[in-house]
Amino acid sequence: YMQSYVSWVLNVQNEPDPNGIDVRTEPKYNLPYGDVYTGGWCRPQTDGPGLRALTLINYANSLLENDDSDYIQQYLWTGSS
Repeated sequence: YMQSYVSWVLNVQNEPDPNGIDVRTEPKYNLPYGDVYTGGWCRPQTDGPGLRALTLINYANSLLENDDSDYIQQYLWTGSS
């Protein structure tokens, strides 16, 4: 499931935001397609990026514990070594 989540995050972060703000700060998406929710919602709401970051960091740590650094380098870590 986590690889699907990573794929979704990578995809939606490159989509235009219909609400006119940076899509990476969106807290709410429609399921199952993952498009940005455009209905009434209190904005800005800034918990989305932090929750996504914590989730991905925990996943990366579990991959490191299992010696799977290749996946991390390919999909999760965009910085230099």
